[in-house]
Amino acid sequence: MVKNSNIYKFDVIERVLSESPCTNKDEVLILAGVMRDIAITNTNYNMEVKNAFIDAYNEISAGLTIENIKEIKAIINNNKK
Repeated sequence: MVKNSNIYKFDVIERVLSESPCTNKDEVLILAGVMRDIAITNTNYNMEVKNAFIDAYNEISAGLTIENIKEIKAIINNNKK
């Protein structure tokens, strides 16, 4: 089954939050922005994946507070144990 861009978006958000120290939203956005920019220029990624990185950045930027980010990160870390 092929994932759609919305599912990829959540995969990207999870990866950004698990890789970032998440001490403030700017740090998270910097990492998400770098990942988005790399994805956009990667010729091996199709538009669905590129859009997922763009959507993930936008979701983090507009839709998540630092409190949300820390909560999600805690959930991710608990699920990895």
